[in-house]
Amino acid sequence: MQTEYTNRYPPLHDLRVPDHTDRYPPLDDPRAPDHTDEYPLFEDTRALKQARSTEKARATKLGKKIIKHARSKGSRTEMKFMRTEYSAIIADCLSLQQQYCDSKEEQDERDNEWTKDLGDNAKEIFEVIELYLASSSRPPSAVSIGHASHRSLGIQSNAIVFPDQPDPPNRSADHHSISPSSSVSNQAAKALEEERRQREQERRLREQLEKQIQQMKIDEKAKIKKAVEEERDRQASKYTTANREAVNEAEKRANEIADENKKIRTALEVEKKKAKGAV
Repeated sequence: MQTEYTNRYPPLHDLRVPDHTDRYPPLDDPRAPDHTDEYPLFEDTRALKQARSTEKARATKLGKKIIKHARSKGSRTEMKFMRTEYSAIIADCLSLQQQYCDSKEEQDERDNEWTKDLGDNAKEIFEVIELYLASSSRPPSAVSIGHASHRSLGIQSNAIVFPDQPDPPNRSADHHSISPSSSVSNQAAKALEEERRQREQERRLREQLEKQIQQMKIDEKAKIKKAVEEERDRQASKYTTANREAVNEAEKRANEIADENKKIRTALEVEKKKAKGAV
C-alpha cells in the first residue's frame, strides 16, 4: 500500500535536498555571503598590504634585470618589452598603495616613505632605460633592406627585358602589388607608433610619480606646521592655566589676610572698650 505524502510526511529524497531559501540558508551553502558595511570583508587591509609588497618586490626584481640587461648590452626589443612590463607593475603598485591607504582609518609616515621609495626607484630605472635606448645602436632597418633588395631585383629584371619588347599591361601595378616594401613599411610604422605610445605612457607615469612625491612633501610640511601650532596652543593653554591658578591663589591669600585683619581690629576694639569701663 503506497503511503500518501503530505507536507507533514514528505518523501525521503526530499529530506536529503538542502533548503536553498533566503530565510533558512543551509550550513553547506556554497554561495558567498554579501559583504556590506555591517559585515565587511575580513583582513582587507592586510591583504592589500601583502599584495602591495608583492608587486613592489616584482618591480625591484625586474628593475635589477633591466640594469643587468643594459650593462650586458642586450636586445633593444627585449628592453622595450621589459619597459612596458615595468610600467604596468609600477601602475599596479600605485593603485594598490592608494587602495591600501583608503582602507585604513589613518595614514602614517611609513606610507609616504613607501611611495617615495617606489618613485625614486622607478625614476632611476626609467632613466636607465631611456639612456640605454638613446645610446645603443639601432639594428639595420628592415624597411631599407627590403627596399634595397627589391630595387636590385627590379634592376636585374629590367636588364633581361629587350628594348624592343613592350612592357606588359599593368606591369607597374603588379610590380607594386607583389612588393613586400608596403607591408614592411606598415609594420615599421606600427612599431614606431607602439614605441611612441609606450614613451607617452612612461612620461605620464613619471609625471604621476613626481606629482605624488610633491604632494607627499606638501602634506608632510602641512603636518609639521599643524603639529607645531598644536604644541604652541597647548603651551599657551598651560601658561594661561598656570597664571589663572596663581591669580586665584593670590586672591584667596588676600581674602584670608583681610579676614585676619578684621578679627584683630575687632579684638582691639573690645579690649579698648573694656579698658574704658575699668577707668
